[in-house]
Formats: sequence, C-alpha cells, structure tokens
Amino acid sequence: KVRVTVDETSKTLLFDVEDSGFGLGDDKDVVFTPQYSSKSGAEHGIGLYLVKTNLDSCRGSLEIGESDLMGARLSVYIPK
Repeated sequence: KVRVTVDETSKTLLFDVEDSGFGLGDDKDVVFTPQYSSKSGAEHGIGLYLVKTNLDSCRGSLEIGESDLMGARLSVYIPK
C-alpha cells in the first residue's frame, strides 16, 4: 500500500508519502545519493536524489520516519 497526503499552512506545503514496504532501515544515510537503490536493475536509484536536489534549490526539507503502514514515511516540506 502507498498513502499520499497533502496539507498546507500559511507558509508551507507538506507532502507525506508512506508505504507498507520494508522501510529504509540502515539505508537512511545513503538513499539520497545518485545511483543508490535497494532494488536490482539499471532503472533505479535516481528518484530520491532528484527530490532532494530540487528541495535544496527551493529551501525545502525532507524528513524520514516510519509509517503506521509498517513501512517508510517521507515528509516533504516546501516553503510557499
């Protein structure tokens, strides 16, 4: 399962993306590096790097946590 929620305050947009997968475990320190993937194959390993790069350019931030779906939760904060 994947759950996406969107919210906003007067100054921030918030996106939460949660899943029921295996979570990130010890990978939290490396998931934003180019070419990192927990999956095999050549078509993986750029998504979170691009998310982080774009967030940095707009002074946004991202938090990693655990979801109540038993997987990972990524919370993205984008200033308006």
